[in-house]
Amino acid sequence: MVILANLEQNIIELLRENYQEYSEEALKDIANQAILKLEELQKLFKSNTYNNTASERSIYHAGHSKYNWDETLYRIKKKEFYPQVLKLIIEILDILRGEPLTIDIYKTEKNDKGQIIKITHYHGKEAELSFTSKKSKYGKYITEEIGYIKDNLEKEEIYEKARLAHFENFEKIAISHFQEKKNFNEGHIIEAYQRHLSAVQHDNSFNDQVTPEHVAIMLYYSINNDPWWVGGDVGMSQVKKYNNDRLASQKSIRMVANRLLHMAESPDNFKDDFNKAFTQSEIDDMANYEALSNYTYEELLALFKNKKR
Repeated sequence: MVILANLEQNIIELLRENYQEYSEEALKDIANQAILKLEELQKLFKSNTYNNTASERSIYHAGHSKYNWDETLYRIKKKEFYPQVLKLIIEILDILRGEPLTIDIYKTEKNDKGQIIKITHYHGKEAELSFTSKKSKYGKYITEEIGYIKDNLEKEEIYEKARLAHFENFEKIAISHFQEKKNFNEGHIIEAYQRHLSAVQHDNSFNDQVTPEHVAIMLYYSINNDPWWVGGDVGMSQVKKYNNDRLASQKSIRMVANRLLHMAESPDNFKDDFNKAFTQSEIDDMANYEALSNYTYEELLALFKNKKR
């Protein structure tokens, strides 16, 4: 990588937003940590001239109109590098954001009557996970993806009746009111519930009333959240159902790597480029009731009726 002289300073400008109490010397050290990771990332890629073919465009175009991806094309040197590349990307983004991306995995267990008897919660830093390549069926297509292995995660087993009943009530409302729309699954419900826990303060009794309107809002944000590279599903946490070990497609990893490498090569607008591509589109997205306050209950349903994940 040709590290331009002003890359360090441009990264420091970004870091000032996320490390406001740090000295200039500390910011310089953090910036150089990011640069070393970017150099490691570059070693796993080779650059080519972009010739505007459809197949090459698909390597780094996001499918989101707000992301302007670049015309410098970097190809991964070996397929075996994908898990390592994803880990480096997460580490780089963690450094630049000033906050680690975490992962929350939930497994629910039910008895013969369909009542929840235990919830197992796994939690940890995403950068500390082990990653593995896998093939996954997406509709009628087989896609190449990178998944995680649940090592280095803390494990909590939840048996408290109040907490189990609270989740069960939330789940029943989601299914009874909205499941006929058939555009969300148990993973969406789990993410919506995590969003609910983050938005509402609870005491040990967990006896606050959960309304269909509230569940609709939580589901709306869970179905319409941003892609993985801009942050977590809820705050800075990726929320997963236990049997969903998918983190990123190989295509999206190539795309994000291309963007980061191009930013390092041409860093004059590093801060603006980073904020545009790698931060959530809305501030406090998980509890933005004001953004939906003018919708009726029926309109909320219509918002995600035909929305795909």
